[in-house]
Amino acid sequence: MKGAVDEALSHCNKCGFCLPTCPTYQVSLLESLSPRGRLALMQGLRNGEVEATGDVRRALDLCLECRACEVACPSGVGFGHAIEETRSAQGMTRAGLEWLWPLVRNRARFRRRVALGAALERAGLMGPALAVGRRLGLVPPGPMVASLLRDLPGARRFRALERMAEPAPRATHAFFLGCVGDALFPHVNADAITLLRAAGARVALPGGQTCCGALFAHAGRHEEARACLAQNVEAFEGVPGPVVNVAGGCGAFLREAESAFGPQDPMRPRARRLAQRVVDLSEALVALAPLRYRGRGRRVALQDSCHLANVARVTAAPRALLDAVEGDERVELADAGACCGSAGSFSFSEPDMSRSVLERKLTFVRQSGVDTLLVENPGCELQLRWGVEQAGVGVEVLPVATYLRQALIQSAEARAGAEGTPCESG
Repeated sequence: MKGAVDEALSHCNKCGFCLPTCPTYQVSLLESLSPRGRLALMQGLRNGEVEATGDVRRALDLCLECRACEVACPSGVGFGHAIEETRSAQGMTRAGLEWLWPLVRNRARFRRRVALGAALERAGLMGPALAVGRRLGLVPPGPMVASLLRDLPGARRFRALERMAEPAPRATHAFFLGCVGDALFPHVNADAITLLRAAGARVALPGGQTCCGALFAHAGRHEEARACLAQNVEAFEGVPGPVVNVAGGCGAFLREAESAFGPQDPMRPRARRLAQRVVDLSEALVALAPLRYRGRGRRVALQDSCHLANVARVTAAPRALLDAVEGDERVELADAGACCGSAGSFSFSEPDMSRSVLERKLTFVRQSGVDTLLVENPGCELQLRWGVEQAGVGVEVLPVATYLRQALIQSAEARAGAEGTPCESG
C-alpha cells in the first residue's frame, strides 16, 4: 500500500502552481523552501539519494504546514500528510517545545498553570516568576511571551465556562474546548457557547476531552497525536449532535482523524464517525435559527484560519455571518487566505521565519484600513495581536466568536432601547 509520500510524489507534476501560495517561498524565494522543492527532498530521502543533513531537515522544519499548496495544486497532491509522514520516518521532532507537551495533554494542569500565572500577574510578581520559569524550561522562549502572558484568565473564568454546559442526554450539540484555546481563551469558548444557546442549541462539554493532537502531529510525534485522537473519540461518543469548535486548526485535524489510524485499526471507524460530526462555529450558527447582530460602525476584515480554509474548505460560512452584522462594513483582506506565521507551535520553534511571514501579513493589514481584524484560531490571535502591537498598527484583533457575541449584545441593547425596556446583556 502506498504511503502519503508515495501518493504525493505520484501526483506531483512539478508545475509550480504551489509556489505563489507558499509563505516560506514568498519570503525567501528559495526552491528548497517551496512545496515542490520539499517534495523533491522527500523523494531523495525516500530513495536514499539524499541524506538527512542539517540543511535538509531545516528545509522541512521550516514548512508551516498551512496546506495552501493543496488548494492551488491541480493534481490534488496531499502535501500535508506527506511531510508529516516524512518527519515521523526521519525522527524529526521540533526542538525547544518540551515545556508544551505536558500542558496540552492535561487540560486541568494547563488551567492550573494559567490560573497561577494570573495570580502572579495580579500580585506584580510575573517578572521574577517568568525569569525562574525560563530557567526551569517551564515558560516558552521568544518575544511573544509578554503578550501571551498578559490578561491571563483566572480560575473563575474556567468555573463560569463549565457552568454553561448542559447534561449530555439533553444536549443537541457537543463543544470541543481545545488545549491552548481552553487554557488561554476560555472567554472565547464561552462566547461561542453563548451564541449557540441564543440560536437554540443545548451545548454539552464532554469530560475527558483533550488536545486534538495536531500540535503533536506537526512536530512529528504521531503516537501522541493518535493517543489524543483516541481519547477524544471516547469522550464524544456518548454525546449527540455536531461537535462544534472555534479553532480552525483543531477542527481540521479532527476532520481528518480517520487518516491517523491504519485500515485494520478498530479505532479507525470510530474516528471516522467523530470526524463526520465536526463543524466550525460558523457552520453551526448558519445551520441554526438566524440571530440578529448590530455592530458599532467598524470596518472589519477576516483573516482565514489556514486549516479551516485549506483543509476543511470553510470560507463562506464565517463571511455570511459577518455580512449579517448591521452597521459594520466587512472588507476583504488582500491575502486573507495566506498564513500569518503562527502555525501552532511554529511561532515558538521557528521565531525568525514566523516573524518574516507575519511582517508580510501586516503589510496587507495596514493597507486594508480596517479597525478590527477577525481571527478563527487561538494561535492566529496570539500571533496577530502581538504583531500589531509591535508594529504599532492601530487595529484590534478579535476572535469571530467574540465579535459576534458583542454584536449580538449590541443588537439586543438597541432593540431594548427602541422599546423602552431594560435589557440583560450578560
